Amino acid sequence: MGLQEYRQKRDFKKTLEPRGRKISTKGQHIFVIQKHAASHLHYDLRLELDGVLKSWAIPKGPSLNPNDKRLAVEVEDHPMDYAYFEGSIPLGEYGGGDVIVWDRGVWIPPKGALKALEKGHLEFELRGEKLSGKFMLVRTRRMGSSKKSQWLLIKRHDQFVDEDHDILKKDKSVITGLSLTNLERIKKKTKLIRSKLPAFIEPQLALLAETPPQGDNWIHEIKLDGYRTFCHKQKSNIKLLTRSGLDWTSKYKFIEHECKKIKADSAMLDGEIVWTDNNGVSHFQGLQNSLENHHSDELFYYVFDLLHLNGVDLRDTPLLQRKMLLKKLLVESGSKKILFSDFIKGDGKNVLKSACHLNLEGIVSKDGKSTYQSGRNKNWIKSKCIKLQEFVIGGYTFQNKNKSLGSLLMGAYNAQGEFQYLGRVGTGFNSSESTKLLEKLRKLKSEKSFFTKGSPTSTAQDLRRELSFVKPNLVAQIEFGAWTDEKILRHASFKGLRLDKKAKSVTIEEPALKKTTELSDIKLTNPDKVLFPKAKLTKKQLYDYYKTIHKWMMPYVDHRPLSLLRGPNGVGKTCFFQKHAETNNVGLKAKKLTSGLKNKTEEVLYVDSLKGILEMVQMATLEIHSRGCHIHNIDQPDLIVFDLDPAPNVTFAKVKEAALALKDLLDRLKLKSFALVSGGKGLHLHVPIEAKYNFDEVKHFAKIVCEQLVNENPESFTTDISKAKRSKKIFLDYLRNGFGATAITPYSVRAQTEATVAFPITWPQLKKVTSAKEFTVDKVLKILKKSKDPWTGYFRLKQKLALLDKLNSQLH
Repeated sequence: MGLQEYRQKRDFKKTLEPRGRKISTKGQHIFVIQKHAASHLHYDLRLELDGVLKSWAIPKGPSLNPNDKRLAVEVEDHPMDYAYFEGSIPLGEYGGGDVIVWDRGVWIPPKGALKALEKGHLEFELRGEKLSGKFMLVRTRRMGSSKKSQWLLIKRHDQFVDEDHDILKKDKSVITGLSLTNLERIKKKTKLIRSKLPAFIEPQLALLAETPPQGDNWIHEIKLDGYRTFCHKQKSNIKLLTRSGLDWTSKYKFIEHECKKIKADSAMLDGEIVWTDNNGVSHFQGLQNSLENHHSDELFYYVFDLLHLNGVDLRDTPLLQRKMLLKKLLVESGSKKILFSDFIKGDGKNVLKSACHLNLEGIVSKDGKSTYQSGRNKNWIKSKCIKLQEFVIGGYTFQNKNKSLGSLLMGAYNAQGEFQYLGRVGTGFNSSESTKLLEKLRKLKSEKSFFTKGSPTSTAQDLRRELSFVKPNLVAQIEFGAWTDEKILRHASFKGLRLDKKAKSVTIEEPALKKTTELSDIKLTNPDKVLFPKAKLTKKQLYDYYKTIHKWMMPYVDHRPLSLLRGPNGVGKTCFFQKHAETNNVGLKAKKLTSGLKNKTEEVLYVDSLKGILEMVQMATLEIHSRGCHIHNIDQPDLIVFDLDPAPNVTFAKVKEAALALKDLLDRLKLKSFALVSGGKGLHLHVPIEAKYNFDEVKHFAKIVCEQLVNENPESFTTDISKAKRSKKIFLDYLRNGFGATAITPYSVRAQTEATVAFPITWPQLKKVTSAKEFTVDKVLKILKKSKDPWTGYFRLKQKLALLDKLNSQLH
């Protein structure tokens, strides 16, 4: 039919339905079923074919019962973007009434689907959120051009047949979670207020929470790492305003030009200007670089809200309705640089996990029924994968030897209005950025400190550096790992200056909504059972150990496939390894994963919370072993483990020498390594890498490294797995890097009677270690009370294997 009939029936000045266009599509075909309360309630089935949505009105709606033969009246083709339309068609207009997207997904058409339609018999399969399985459309009456042909929609017999259940009872939208009744109530409550376009609107801001909110009314958006920006459009006059109302239009010339494409006489849009990499991930430093180089054409404007449109103030309109209006407005603009910031409904925790796996900053959850309220409130909640905040620079250190910036002294304003010292940042800026920062800082140099609470303590490094204070005018964006108990930043890295924020507005950001860890459902049976006889360590004491140290251990075990050494009766009794989940697990989870490398599917165990770790204790897990990859990337490790396994007649001193020799070899390969006292017989070396190589490649690389060390000292080392040939030698075990292989997880207790721990240390600390079993549960608990992370920078390292890259290039 094409779209001519569709357009003739509608006045697009009155209806919000998309004007649309015919689109050439490839790959999977979408389908949508819309519930439509027009003059008569019905369901509209739309199947993507030939660049449009072939459409039928089904008065009684679809059924999963093959005995129900539903009348389906053929109607005009609809444009592809109609699949996303929800809202109200004005009464008096064609199809006037409310519309929700009742179901959506993909459909599998047969070969020659257009010919099948022409013949009047179409067999197909639906894969939707509510409907699945095989269906057929059979034409019963073919009418003339002015009348509508009648068909029957019939469910075919397959595993999705359900003769007893009325599928139509699932009455909510799969996009917004609203029913038609909800939509009608919202319409009645909503008052469209006509007013002049305001010069500026104070932004609505999100509260920080440790976990996303739950509930059907919440939608979740990707948290973007850029500059919050309002687009103020008055005919062809565009202003791009910061969150504080500064006019930055001149910085965003290309975005200004694109905003002129928005088809509205007046509008106020709320969004974020960002720079993205090839994977669509936003990076603040890229944004900074683009602005410094005047390359605004590299930027994108992601818009997530519409506050004012053509003389109507929309702030009292529910968010989901504002979103519908916004999406239509942006689609019709046709700009490839001004994009709709889409959202996901569903479990916020899973959305956050997915965002974190994609290396995104986090998510912003919003109450879909809420109005727009300036200021920070509970209707918008942000949850972060990484800790990223703004701080004010209150001073710096200067390295006299290198004539370069040493570190920045950071602060922020607390609830009492005091400028509080919060720690130092010494990484994240290159030589060019360091020079530019120094120029700015020297202009703000002050004889006195402006910190009114706390102050930087001098360190040994400060004796070789010049420490200076500055007026607290510059705001910096900082990524950091955690806070110390003294409220000092840990593992902090400079990301860039925030020119859009005033220093006085930067406060210490704390989670307003604290996460409550529900441990009551981890029932600990036999808490007094002694699992480690010599250490007299009970099951309850093991539970308390992991509960205390989980923040140290979690990064090394989170979402990694696990293998558990379980000993229901403790060390010295029968033990066994477990790799698959049992029934009724609460925190210990299982997932089926398919390896492209090995062409097989397997179920793996993993944890993503303290609850999962504690459940392992309830199961009498004596050791926790993990793979060198995450469950979202089963074939490509982000870690190499070298296991130095000494023969019984080799001293620990020799093992330490071997570790240092291996470290030296890795240093020569420009690879940073970390030492782990295994808690068993020897030492492990960890080498974090970029997850770009498969397990076979990494195992081959580890073997080359180990064999090189054997060649350099054949009397001390071997890679021969035969124990008979390992006397007086240290076995360099590279096999832990094969697909499916595991290694002991840092901070895991070992199945030794002394309750030893696999404990990370620094290379200087290795000199003082006298045994692989030196660190016991009791000792580790004491150390961690006052210790810093010995493996600083571990998770920031994405090292490339230059040797392997060279070999691969030679092969290709």
